[in-house]
Amino acid sequence: MKNVWKVVLGQDCLWIQIIGAKYYPRGSYWVTGRRANCSKLWRQLLDLRPIIQLHVAWSIGDGTRIRALAQPWFPQWQAFQPTTTAHRELTVQNLINPETHEWVFQELQSLFGFSVALNIATNDVIRPIRAPAQDRLLFTYARDGKFSTKKAYQLIRRDQPLLGDKEFWDWVWGHKGLLPKFKLFIWRCLFNAIPVLEVIARRIALVQPLCKICAMEDETVTHALFGCHFARAAWLASPLGIRSDRLVGDFLQIIRSVRTDIGDHQFPKFMSIAWAVWRSRNEAMYAGKKQSIRVCQSYWERALEDSAILACGMGFLSKEIGMDRGSCPSLQQDHREQGLYCYVDGSWDPLGRAGIRVVLVRDGTMLKMEKWPVQAINATHAEVLAICKGLQIVANQPGEGGTVCSDSLELVNALSQGLPVVPDWRVSKEMWEAWRIQNQAPSAVRTMHKSRQDGCIRLAHRLANESRLAGANVQGDVSTFDLQESSCL
Repeated sequence: MKNVWKVVLGQDCLWIQIIGAKYYPRGSYWVTGRRANCSKLWRQLLDLRPIIQLHVAWSIGDGTRIRALAQPWFPQWQAFQPTTTAHRELTVQNLINPETHEWVFQELQSLFGFSVALNIATNDVIRPIRAPAQDRLLFTYARDGKFSTKKAYQLIRRDQPLLGDKEFWDWVWGHKGLLPKFKLFIWRCLFNAIPVLEVIARRIALVQPLCKICAMEDETVTHALFGCHFARAAWLASPLGIRSDRLVGDFLQIIRSVRTDIGDHQFPKFMSIAWAVWRSRNEAMYAGKKQSIRVCQSYWERALEDSAILACGMGFLSKEIGMDRGSCPSLQQDHREQGLYCYVDGSWDPLGRAGIRVVLVRDGTMLKMEKWPVQAINATHAEVLAICKGLQIVANQPGEGGTVCSDSLELVNALSQGLPVVPDWRVSKEMWEAWRIQNQAPSAVRTMHKSRQDGCIRLAHRLANESRLAGANVQGDVSTFDLQESSCL
C-alpha cells in the first residue's frame, strides 16, 4: 500500500518512471488493465487498487494536478467513467471557472452527461476551494489526510474482524501459562499460515487437498486437529476426554468454546494436546512414522512440562496454569500418602557447570519450583547439593515435615543408615550436613528414592539441566551461592 501511494502521487522515483512507461504510458494507474506477462510487483499493485480507491479523495484547489478522465476524483468515478479518449490529457482546471471558483456545468455535462454533472456540481465534498490552493490527494482514513503505514495497518485491522478483536488477542498473547510456540501456533491456524493440504492446494494446483491419513475429507486445520480419525482417538484418550467430533465450528469458534468450558487455567493442557496431534500428523506425513496414541501422549506431557517451566521462570505458581493433580502429567501419579513432597535433582557436566532444582508438592498440588546454578566437582556432588536444599526446604515448613524424593538410590540409601555412608570422600561434608538436617529437623523429615520415570523427578531433572546451562558463566566456589543460608554449603 505504501508503494501504491507513491505511484498515485506520481513521486519522482526511477522505479515508478519505469513502471509508468511500461504499463500506462498514456493512461494512469487507475485505468490501466492487467497484462498476461506483467511482473509480480505490478500484479500486487493492481490487486490493491480496489482497497486504495475506497480510501482516497482529492481536495480540489486549482485543478491542475487532476486528470479528469484518468483518476478517481469524485464519488463513484469508476461507475460513471466515460469511455471516450478524446480528452485524455484534460485536467479538472478546465472544468472550473477561474473567477468564481465554481464548476462550469456545461463542461461537466458535455464530458460526463447530465446526471453525473449534477452529482458533481451539488457535492460539497469536492467543491473547489475558493483560494489559490493546490490539489491535494488525501488518505481519508487518516485525520490529517496523510498516508502512513501505521494508519494503513489500522485500516486492515478494522476491515478484518479477527485482527481487530483486541480482547481475544490480549488474552492469547498475555496468557501466563501458554508457551510462545502455542501462541504462534494459534495465530498461524487462524490466518491460514499452517501447511495443511487445503491451504497448500490454494497455492499449488497440483496438490490434492484430500487428507492423506484418513482419505475421507479435505485436510483443513479443523480436520487435521480435531476431525481426522487419529485426532479423534487422541482427544478421547487424553485427560480432557474430549469428543472432538462434537466440536462445532472453525478453529476460532472451537477455541472460544473450549476457553469457556474448561477455563483459562486448563487451556495450556488443551493446546498441549492440539500441538501433540499436529506433531504426530507431521511425523506420519513426512517421516513415515506410524501414529501412536502413546507417543502422542508423551508429546503433550512434554509440552505441558514446558508450560510448567515457563510459569516457574516467570515466577508464577503452578495453580495459575492449572498444575494440579490430574492436569500436570508430572502429578498424575496417585499420591496415596497425603503430605508434603519435595522432588529434587542435580545436573552436572565435565566443565564443572551444575544446576539443582526442587519441585514442592503438597497433596498432589504443586506449590512452587525453584532452581539454582551451582558449581560441583562431579554428578554426585550436584545430587547431594540438591538433596541438601530439599531437606532444608522441608525442614523449614513449620510443624509439618515431609519427604524429599531423589532419583539417586545410592545417596538415599546412604542417608537412611544410622550414620551416613559417604560414597565419595569429596562430598563428605555435604553428606554429613544432609544427614544432620534430616535427623535434627523439628518435624519428621525423610528421603525416598524415586525412579526417573516418575513425572516430578523427570520435571526436576529437566529443570536442573536448564539451571546448569543457565549457570554456564558462573564463577567461584559453591559457597558463594546464596541458597537461603544453607549450612551444608
